[in-house]
Amino acid sequence: MGTKSQDYFQLLGSTRRENQVLKKQLEIFNQEITSLKEDQAALRRMRRMLGFRKNLPFSVTAAQVVGIDPSNWFNVVIIDKGSNDGIKENMAVVTHQGIVGQIIKVSPHFCKVLLVMDQRSGVGALVQRTRAIGVIEGQMNKIAHLKYLEPTAKVSLNDVVVSSGLGGIFPKGLMLGTITKIEREKTGVYQQVEVTLAVDFSRLEEVLVIKNAHLEETAVLLKEGAK
Repeated sequence: MGTKSQDYFQLLGSTRRENQVLKKQLEIFNQEITSLKEDQAALRRMRRMLGFRKNLPFSVTAAQVVGIDPSNWFNVVIIDKGSNDGIKENMAVVTHQGIVGQIIKVSPHFCKVLLVMDQRSGVGALVQRTRAIGVIEGQMNKIAHLKYLEPTAKVSLNDVVVSSGLGGIFPKGLMLGTITKIEREKTGVYQQVEVTLAVDFSRLEEVLVIKNAHLEETAVLLKEGAK
């Protein structure tokens, strides 16, 4: 009886050790799966970005979003390229989804990017279908206002809005967003138009900085305090 009990406890101890080994192996396996999923997601993003990059008629530099400026929560992000990479202030920043923002401060290895959804940002805009011209001003949460449209300008829900090329920072034809709300006031000078921006700022990881777009003299101004 004593021998059987001893054998039982030895088997139980061996089983526990095996379970511990299997548990550690399972943890490693799960970590590897998570890492693989991250690699696959990054690869998909890079493929989309490379496809977009090939169609751009100007030189660009790829960068990673590495931080958020704590003094401008979700309005300013930090990327891992700087003056040593040929980056300068006022350069446009984009993804395959559309316009992200513009460079507002440069250091040798990092840059600050003011997002287009920020209220201090302004982008010359063009309604793609009707060629009506206005200015996109950010309002946070992916919503922007398309301002300074003429009262007679023809716009409709779901119209696509792209950059007009006016202002000297953003090349013409880059995606900004889609019209999702229109209010026409009888006594108002301009139409009140809301645009849902195309870029998903909550998932911003890789961007492209446009380096050699030859545009008109800069006319789009940042309000005081953007830096």
